[in-house]
Amino acid sequence: MRKFHTVYKDKMETFNKIQEAKVLAEFENVYYVLLENYGIASADELNEKKQAAFLTEVSEYWNEETGITQLGINFLKDKSSILTESSTIDQRKKYLKNKSIAVLNETIKQADLKTKLYDVIDSMYKQLNASNVSDVLSPRIIVNIMSESINETLTNFIQTIENELVESGKK
Repeated sequence: MRKFHTVYKDKMETFNKIQEAKVLAEFENVYYVLLENYGIASADELNEKKQAAFLTEVSEYWNEETGITQLGINFLKDKSSILTESSTIDQRKKYLKNKSIAVLNETIKQADLKTKLYDVIDSMYKQLNASNVSDVLSPRIIVNIMSESINETLTNFIQTIENELVESGKK
């Protein structure tokens, strides 16, 4: 029968190998998703500043001793990067765009915008005693008018934001 110390040592070696393989697999996951986010095949393709930003992101998402961090888990789940002091202008733009899209999508869902627009069409339908939607307007015209209305509203909204940001930049 083997001594306890020998069995313990064997088990610890096995555990360490499994843990090391897990940590390396987590690194590979983070690394390849980051490459995909950057739209490159290798970090070597990046200039020095972008490489620094890339490595900073890797270190935020993965730690050599413990493996993947909570930020890394979140990153792999939603493929959304974080910002760091070394983030490039392109990364900042992409971050703002992705977060803006998420906020707008959520706001549109919560406001139930589609149903409210359908209610307007339904009201027209009833007022005109229409037998189908085409009796109100063609679907293409309805969609074009809605698109124009949304674009006009968003343009005005964005203009207000721009004015406020310009004013806050002056202070």
